[in-house]
Amino acid sequence: MSMKTFYDIIKIMKNIKTNLNLYKSFLEIYETKNYSVAAANLKLTQPTMSYNIRELEKQLKVRLFNTNSRGVEPTRNAEELYPMIRAAFEHLLVAEDTISDFGERSQGIVRLNVSLYFIPQIATELITKFNKKYPAIKFEITTASVADGNDALERHESDLMIFSYSGVKNHDASKFTVVDIMELENEFFATREFIKKHNLDGAVTLEQLATVPMISVANTFQISKNLNKLGLGKNPIVETNSTQMLVSLAKSDMGVIYGPAAFVGDLVKINVRDMQPLKSFIAIKYNNNIANKAGVAFIESIVSK
Repeated sequence: MSMKTFYDIIKIMKNIKTNLNLYKSFLEIYETKNYSVAAANLKLTQPTMSYNIRELEKQLKVRLFNTNSRGVEPTRNAEELYPMIRAAFEHLLVAEDTISDFGERSQGIVRLNVSLYFIPQIATELITKFNKKYPAIKFEITTASVADGNDALERHESDLMIFSYSGVKNHDASKFTVVDIMELENEFFATREFIKKHNLDGAVTLEQLATVPMISVANTFQISKNLNKLGLGKNPIVETNSTQMLVSLAKSDMGVIYGPAAFVGDLVKINVRDMQPLKSFIAIKYNNNIANKAGVAFIESIVSK
């Protein structure tokens, strides 16, 4: 039996229309290996505990425990079931703590997925500002591609995602809400020394720019694909999914980068004739039925600006 996500387990529980109290009894007996002790811990009678296990075995159509002179022994079915049910209950406890604690002491956990195109810097500013108002709320942050972030939202493994896109929003409005929070203009940058060495002073053409070394974001980024259509970045000297490294390499005179002026430091803008800056939009995305109050507070702190 393969391990499943918490969301998968909840779907299974819904399908079999079971009672969580049966699983509480299962966990207690598995961990104590004693019906009497398990019943006392749950403040139940031993007959009730036995009934719960029989009902669970009936619903699952497997035997979970054997009783012999040495006590209670889990079957192989119980051994396989235990880690999944234990994980499911731990997630439920975290969810309950997040909801109840936020109302009383403004505590909780926000599971945030951050895409890689200059978003970590933006997310840092948003989190820092939020932390001043809610210092007890914790963040679990994962950096990943937009595709992986969408998968995490689908599986309810994250509460929200901050990401960038260019062009048209693409999401299922029946499941998700997407709110733009920032607009960036992307332009070409390099060091002053690089610009002088490659005769990029003044206004240059796309053809000129295509002859110099480029440092590009990975081709999984939409902005990289857009640049390739212009004949730029097809053969980058470096390709990376780290925008921090992108800027660092440019500052080392390795090549030209394309990005938002707010995050390139003291790099110098290259003026390109007949090309309007390509706009990127920073947005926040979350499930329409988000229940995490700490996550909702973080969303409101962003979109209400």
